[in-house]
Order: sequence, then structure tokens, then C-alpha cells
Amino acid sequence: MSSPADTRDTILRSAREVFADTGYRGASLRKIASRAGVTHAAIYRHFADKDDLLAALAEHDFEELVREVGSRIDAAQPPLARLRALLLGFVTVCTENPRLYEFLFQILPGLPHRPSRSAEIAHDSVVQVVSECLASGALDGDPEHVSDLVLTATHGLVARTLARRVAGLSTLDAEDFVAFVLSGVGTGAVL
Repeated sequence: MSSPADTRDTILRSAREVFADTGYRGASLRKIASRAGVTHAAIYRHFADKDDLLAALAEHDFEELVREVGSRIDAAQPPLARLRALLLGFVTVCTENPRLYEFLFQILPGLPHRPSRSAEIAHDSVVQVVSECLASGALDGDPEHVSDLVLTATHGLVARTLARRVAGLSTLDAEDFVAFVLSGVGTGAVL
């Protein structure tokens, strides 16, 4: 017999799949329950409604992403090395878990949901590391602008890598790409 935590995790996984397959409007708690192999009433033991389930899923998935990427960063490293590890970790985690990336960054933004606290913390963490890079002289620019630039480029790499994999095409080397992006915001770089 599964524990309540196991049942909740199963419901969350199933919800991600149903939201991805049918969209928010097409997803129903009955469809999610069926995919999870639980009763419709079982969902209400864990979530108030579909919106609550979506918010919990977003929070769960962002927490997972933050935890996985964070495990790849050595806090003792200088700021630029931590930023490089953060970006490479993001690329690795997202390309190894395309459904997670698809849900968080392609499906979720189009759905009605409460902002995830973990997503805000993740963004603030990137801005903090970028700020440390700026303070050390390793990068140049405004913390928010540089953060947006490196995150946008990294998201582009993930999306391109996933699309090229599906098409059976070669992909860019993530380390070379991240080094190139960071060199573009290095001190003295001309963009």
C-alpha cells in the first residue's frame, strides 16, 4: 500500500502529463485521477481543486530543478565558476528531463497559476551570483540585464538541444556555449 506522500507524488506526475497532453482547459481532475490510478476523491485529499494542484505541481517541479542544479555547484568556488556551474547544471538537468523543462518553461507560462516561490528564489539566486561576478570584476553590466541575458541564452540552448535531438541532429557543446555567453558579458567585452 502506498503512503500519502507516494500517492501525492503519483498525482503530481500524472497531472504534469495530463497538462502537457491536453492543456489546462482539457485537463480534468478525473483524467488526472485515471492516469494516476487513484479515485477522483483521492485527489481531494491532497488538493483543493485543479488550480491548487497546478500550483503545487509548479512548486514541486521548481523545487526539484533548484535542488538538482544546486547539487552541481561548489559554494567554495569563485563567483564566475559558480555561475558557470549553475548554467551548465541547468542545461544538463533540463536536457536530461525534457518533460520537466517543457512543463515549467513552455506549458506553465501559458496557464493561469500563482507564481512559484521556488521560481522566484531561483531567479534571485542567479541575480545574486551575477552580482558577485560583477563585484569581483569578472563580468560587466547591470545585474538584472546580465542575468536576463545569460538565462535567455541558456534557455535557448536547452530548447535548441531538445529540438535537435528529436530531429536526430548534432547539438552544441554546452560548456563551449556557456563560456562564449559569459565571455560576451566579461569585463571589456564589446557586444
